[in-house]
Amino acid sequence: MASISYTYSHSAPTPAGNQTKPAPEPLFSFCAVNALSMPGPAVLLQHRETDARMVVTPDVANALHHCRSFKTLSEHAAAIAQAMPELAGAQDAVKQTLSQVANNGLMTADTYVRERLTARAAASSGLETRAPGGDETADTRVFILTCDRPAALQRLLASLQAKPFPPNIEGIWVVDDSRSPENERENAAICNERQANFPVTHFSQASREALLNHLKTMHPEHTTSIDFALSRQHWPGHATHGVARNIAQLLSVGKLALIFDDDVLAEAVVRPTASSDLRFGTLRDRGATLYSSREAMDQSKQALDDSPLTLMGHYLGKSIGELLGVGTTDWRALLHGAEGDQVMRHTSASTTKL
Repeated sequence: MASISYTYSHSAPTPAGNQTKPAPEPLFSFCAVNALSMPGPAVLLQHRETDARMVVTPDVANALHHCRSFKTLSEHAAAIAQAMPELAGAQDAVKQTLSQVANNGLMTADTYVRERLTARAAASSGLETRAPGGDETADTRVFILTCDRPAALQRLLASLQAKPFPPNIEGIWVVDDSRSPENERENAAICNERQANFPVTHFSQASREALLNHLKTMHPEHTTSIDFALSRQHWPGHATHGVARNIAQLLSVGKLALIFDDDVLAEAVVRPTASSDLRFGTLRDRGATLYSSREAMDQSKQALDDSPLTLMGHYLGKSIGELLGVGTTDWRALLHGAEGDQVMRHTSASTTKL
């Protein structure tokens, strides 16, 4: 006998334009996990923060190393199948295994990161954040690293002083790494000329030697380390941009710092590329927009009214929790593709200091 089933609907049909979109897949990263070999063979996975644990086969443990960045489980499954030819055509099975690992708490979810980065810092942390731009205290120093390029230094100083300085900017320090005494003298003259508009300090080689001698006198037991980090003579025949940057960071102790190389202009412009999403990047991230000529670049450039120092100062000294907020951040755009271990280095109290 045939079995017939009838289904009745008493609700009005949903208009095509009001169809509910399925929720996007959450993002996961295999990060902050210790992997310990066990007899069997087997591998014990332990999440360093939640202490969640799971025993998996060595093959699964190896596959999980392809899941370091934040992606959906479907994307992770596709990446594993591509990286491991023996799993080609088995993406559904791979995704099922990843789901089990995620359900056991061994893959960090985007929701966990959101809570971690927006949670209020514990009162006992001792960390305080400042809001540059509106603070009456001069707590930010601007540094320029220059080396044998007086014309570039002149351009940069002119662009920095083209707009009013925020009240919390204490002054400009030019860390001179020039090899040519003539260029160093010209840089000093440029700084003296700019003094009429704003405090500009020329930190010469003589100033550096005086600082080194003072530090060695105060801490003779650290003479070798002081020379390694701060002395150009310790690196004969080598570029010493890093040493100049160390000097700038030392001069900014107790302050916030904005550091410029001398080959840039301090102009605030609208980003030429279409995307402006806030996201976690890496040191490998690079982007460029190329133009056929300087004239073409200038024509397409959309200048902003604010000083770049004001715009950068908006972020400097603030915590990640303050910057990201709770309800305004597109977390998928922020995290998608970001390295999990890099993201997990931060908490809501992590501050922007340089």
